[in-house]
Amino acid sequence: MDPPTKRSQPRPKRPNFKRKGSRVGLDSNRKADHANAKKERFIQLMQQQRKTEQSKKAKRQMIAAKRQAREEKRMERNRAWRKLTKKGQPIMKERINYMLKELERMQ
Repeated sequence: MDPPTKRSQPRPKRPNFKRKGSRVGLDSNRKADHANAKKERFIQLMQQQRKTEQSKKAKRQMIAAKRQAREEKRMERNRAWRKLTKKGQPIMKERINYMLKELERMQ
């Protein structure tokens, strides 16, 4: 067997993590980076939540506006169809006027 050869260069020293003072310097940067990453993720999450809330709010407003328009249209139609003479006959003039308005809206 060959005798063990000596190293030409000394082995690089590893940091001693058992010593508290040496570890603080190494971990502090990692902790700061981790905290910054968490903060950035939190900010992105909050922005995403704001966007979704705004879109939901706009959608709710649009639905409410459509509902309001339907109710108004229904009330107008019921008003025209409800009118009767003293003897209980429908007033055709009101119904015809309502139908003409509907035709104008379609065009």
